[in-house]
Formats: sequence, structure tokens, C-alpha cells
Amino acid sequence: MSLLLTLAFACAPTTPAPVEVAAPAPDFPITALPACELLPAGTDIDVRSGCALGVCPDMTYAEFTAILGEPDDCDPTFSDKIECVWAAGVSANFTDADGDELVEDTSTNSFVYVEDPGLASPEGLGLGVSLQCFFDQLGLAEDVSLDIDELEGDTYFVEGLTYAFGLYLHAEADGRCDHFGMTGPD
Repeated sequence: MSLLLTLAFACAPTTPAPVEVAAPAPDFPITALPACELLPAGTDIDVRSGCALGVCPDMTYAEFTAILGEPDDCDPTFSDKIECVWAAGVSANFTDADGDELVEDTSTNSFVYVEDPGLASPEGLGLGVSLQCFFDQLGLAEDVSLDIDELEGDTYFVEGLTYAFGLYLHAEADGRCDHFGMTGPD
């Protein structure tokens, strides 16, 4: 048995039909997403290409630093990766092919992460906006994941969205985007 979750489009310029998402039948209610309140339109993020502030997935460390300057911090993470963070508001995980826990100019990345809630796309998307805004501006995601909010009486909430063009979003129970990663199109 499954439940059909209906997500209404709160801030779309026209009134499209509600989006229906097939989900497993929960024993608890599903928390509605907050109404869409977009950020002021910006040019910092291009969600379809996976780029932010001019840096994109598959760029080398040298290309990142040519655009953003030296990072504030680089630390080994997992699986032969080194995470570098820039004050401008982005981070990326670069390959560590030789295992020395140092990033080389030729190291490449596969993800660009948006870290600054002040960065926005032309659609007004960015950190802190309701996941409803992503539905309104980009359409239904290819994957919608639910989680249980045990602090609020075991209700389900929309925890994550994945779009086919390489956009990965996460939210806590408040329904607002708190993690924004991009791989760009395949």
C-alpha cells in the first residue's frame, strides 16, 4: 500500500496542478512544506550547470583558485578526497590521487557545495528557502526522500530532493534547504 503525497505550488506565477509524489504509506502524518519565499534573484548559482560563483564540477583545483583565490581551509575527508572551503561561500571535494592528504593543482572535484545563504540563482533559489520553491521553479524532483521527525510526534517530513541534472538538496524538519550540492549534468 502506498500514499500519494500532494505538494501544492504556493508561489508559482500561474497555478499548475498539484504535484503528486508516490511515497510509502506512513503510519504518521506528513508535515507540509513551508510556503515558498524566494531569495532576491542572483547570478551566483546556476542550478542546471552545477556552477556557483563561476566554479563548476569537474574543474581542477588550479581552475578554482584562479577564480576564487586560495581557499580558507583544505582538510582530508574520506575516500581519498580533500574538502576545500572558500570564504566566498562555496566548497568542493577534490581528488587525492597520490594519498598524501594534500590537494594538487591537477586535482579535480565532482561536487560544488553552496555554503553561503546569501548566494542565489536567477530563480531565487539558495540555502534557507523552502524545498517548495525548488518544486515551484524546477518541477518535480526525480527522487524525494522522507524522514521521521521523532521530536514532533513521529511525523514524516520531506528531507531531500534529487534532480536529474545533478542538484542534491537536504532539509531538516522545518522544510528549508540546509544543504545544497551540485554535480552538474552528466
